[in-house]
Amino acid sequence: MPYKIGLTAAIIEMLVFSTANEIYAFNALPKRIAHGEIGPLLTRTGSEILLRWSENTAEIEILHKCPDKNIELILQDNMKFDKNNNSSIKVLLMNNQKYKYKITKD
Repeated sequence: MPYKIGLTAAIIEMLVFSTANEIYAFNALPKRIAHGEIGPLLTRTGSEILLRWSENTAEIEILHKCPDKNIELILQDNMKFDKNNNSSIKVLLMNNQKYKYKITKD
């Protein structure tokens, strides 16, 4: 039974890793998993995150339930945020606010 818990945690960390001020999304998404959805997952920033992806696009939803906080949202290298064509953005998360980000994949 313990190996099942470890495997689940490893898969989650492949998709989302966080520190107190950073969220790494899709950081090791295998190409073999062409589409899917995971979440909501609680991150170390105090936010819940939901990830959805398909072959060419992805989406991140964040629900922040803690005091306002500046974070950096970081994607794997072959992904870019639609708004600024960068693989990372700095975000001010405000208490009880929901955020949605569209992403394109190379």
